[in-house]
Amino acid sequence: MAGFDSALLPVLLMIYGIGTFVGNMVGGRAADRSLDRSLLVFVVGLAVVLALFGFLGQHPWVLLPALVLWGVLGYATAPGLHLLLMNHV
Repeated sequence: MAGFDSALLPVLLMIYGIGTFVGNMVGGRAADRSLDRSLLVFVVGLAVVLALFGFLGQHPWVLLPALVLWGVLGYATAPGLHLLLMNHV
């Protein structure tokens, strides 16, 4: 959809993977500080980024930052969700 060459797929996956690594680290620290607020911010941010994919999908160089943010925000929710689950078990 964005018009990237298929040879760039490994690079795009690496960019997304770097975002997931950063998101996991940031999400863990944020969940330790304020669980509810961090989950709210990350989930709302993730919803906004995913909604923007529909508008930015045909612009490859605008899509790259959105790809990174998708990884960061998507994986920033994981530590908070795990902590929330463990608090209720």
